[in-house]
Amino acid sequence: MIPQNQQAWQQLKDSQMIRNCIVHTNGYIEASKDKKHINELCKKGLGVSNVGGFLIVEKDYCIRALEAITIYFDHVFDSAGFEPSK
Repeated sequence: MIPQNQQAWQQLKDSQMIRNCIVHTNGYIEASKDKKHINELCKKGLGVSNVGGFLIVEKDYCIRALEAITIYFDHVFDSAGFEPSK
C-alpha cells in the first residue's frame, strides 16, 4: 500500500500537469507535453475528461486536489515540527 503522503504527492504532480495543460495549451490536450498522462487521468473517472480534445475539469477534481494539498502539507509541517493544523 502506498503511504498517504506519497499518494498526495502523486495527486499534486497530476494537478500540475492539468494546470500546465490549461495554462500553456488553453486546455487542448493534444498540444500538451503530458497528453499521454492527461488522457490516462481522463479515463480514471477522477473529475477530468477529454471532450472534443479539450480538458474539462469538474468541481469534484478540484475538491480532491485541495484535499491532496492539505494532506501533503500537513505531513510536511508535522515533519518540520510545527503544531497540527486546526
